[in-house]
Amino acid sequence: MPEQPRPPELPRTYLSGELTASLLARMIGTERLVPVRKGAFVVVDPEDPIWRRKRIMTLGRCVAATRLLTRDHVFSHTSAALVHGCALWDVDPRVHLFQSGNPSPGHTRNMFRHVVAIGQAERTIVNGLPVTTLERTILDCARTLHPRDALVVVDSAMGILVKPDRTDRAGTDMRTAELRARLLRRIEEPDMRRGRRQGRVVIALADPYAESPGESALRWIALARGLPPPVCQCAVRTDAAMYYTDMRWRFRLTRPNGTQRIVTVHAEFDGRVKYRGTGPDASRTVTDEKVREDRIRATKAEVVRAVWEDLAHTDRMFARLIDALPSSFVHSLCARPELFRP
Repeated sequence: MPEQPRPPELPRTYLSGELTASLLARMIGTERLVPVRKGAFVVVDPEDPIWRRKRIMTLGRCVAATRLLTRDHVFSHTSAALVHGCALWDVDPRVHLFQSGNPSPGHTRNMFRHVVAIGQAERTIVNGLPVTTLERTILDCARTLHPRDALVVVDSAMGILVKPDRTDRAGTDMRTAELRARLLRRIEEPDMRRGRRQGRVVIALADPYAESPGESALRWIALARGLPPPVCQCAVRTDAAMYYTDMRWRFRLTRPNGTQRIVTVHAEFDGRVKYRGTGPDASRTVTDEKVREDRIRATKAEVVRAVWEDLAHTDRMFARLIDALPSSFVHSLCARPELFRP
């Protein structure tokens, strides 16, 4: 298992009064300083990819908000998820926070204020910023985000809390069940009414074994269209080695003559990071992956591979996942309305 994510280091953030006009102009000119809200700037690396710059800018908005706001506040939803180090499908440029009462309308650009009083039990401090606890963050994101995005956050947050160990399934399953039960009890309380139906399903189907946003999004495609929950990080014993696949479905199907057969489908998400580069090492990596896939297929299983581009074509991706299944079984599948969204 990869190392669990940690809260990210906060970027250096300046208020306008902390920099001279000439230094401010020079740093903006070299693209090392970008404005994140009125009167606040964050240091970025112009060589960073756009996804990392977006994360840094949103974190900078959180830092600036804490320095500028005078009323009690606690960061929430995707902002809390980002500060905790959770995976996100995409970074919301808005800062989400809870404040009690009706705050003044000033400084509201790129800020979404939820007027709710949050008790101390659901608050914590991460890197000096006041945020909702991971459990409260799960509840808020599960109920309010697009279900794909919600599953990405909740999978990741559960992983941080549960610390899954694929060599100790029993222990991991016990910790997951305890966490899931607490969350499902809490979501039934009166203040969780908005989005409760979706939240219940997302929490019930979230899996701490998911290792990337791509894996979570691939599983969402399958779950939303009616496939049962797969086994994530599934052990596959071959003649040569033990492998772990991202997810596995095993279907017991009945033939027209009444006999049964087993169809096993493994799905793998490939972020392509490991294939970057040239030369012998890159070639060896591709060869090793091909050998691994052939060995898994030799166990009489289907293997479906997906890359980032596939996740944008959800119906086509789902068709590949169910290609080995008979049409009679496919037509019996019922979409989950709480998850099924364009």
